[in-house]
Amino acid sequence: LLSGIYESFLGPAQKDLGAYYTPRHLANLVVDVAFQDSRDILSETVYDGACGSGIFLTTAFRRLLGEAERRRGSELPIADRITLLRDHIFGSDVSWSACRVTAFSLYLSLLERLQPADIAALQEDQAVKLPCLRGSNILTGSVEGDTFSPDNAHAHARRFSCVLSNPPWREPKSGEENTALTWAQEHGIHLARKQVAGAFAFRLLDSLAPGGRLCLVLPMSLLL
Repeated sequence: LLSGIYESFLGPAQKDLGAYYTPRHLANLVVDVAFQDSRDILSETVYDGACGSGIFLTTAFRRLLGEAERRRGSELPIADRITLLRDHIFGSDVSWSACRVTAFSLYLSLLERLQPADIAALQEDQAVKLPCLRGSNILTGSVEGDTFSPDNAHAHARRFSCVLSNPPWREPKSGEENTALTWAQEHGIHLARKQVAGAFAFRLLDSLAPGGRLCLVLPMSLLL
């Protein structure tokens, strides 16, 4: 719902940005594929280099949370939920507003079905606070949030076991420059139709740990 609301506010800018937000059923499919061969879902670290409004990250987090509670046999306390979120879910995007929606969506997933004791702890215990995600787990802005920027610490970390993303689908106009094309040229990478999503496919390899998995939603034009 939040993703749909955010997309409606993009309006005419949506096509220029190539920012088409992912429906829930497609996000579920991508997470299913990414996790299907996992030896231990709770050991996965997930990164989305174009997180938008956070549909992949919230879907993955809910999957991790569900598995943790299944093993425990009961709902996870708030402190353990916060640790799970901080240690396993990461993203970046150039849009400040999109990253705010991502953080808010993750907070809602974090708070879902809390027990009264957890609610009391959030209200009364100064040591129990919602984690600050932006600037640490979620990097944002045209510098730190840009997947092709050397200042994006996540994009070249080579630490994530699972990278999920629906990167921008854009074929720049003649003469147009952007960081994706510049990065591809500097690294000697030929991009079919100069498709920005293709540049993301190559760049996000730099964020993967050895043996990690890359699951992307890409335009058919790259294959054709």
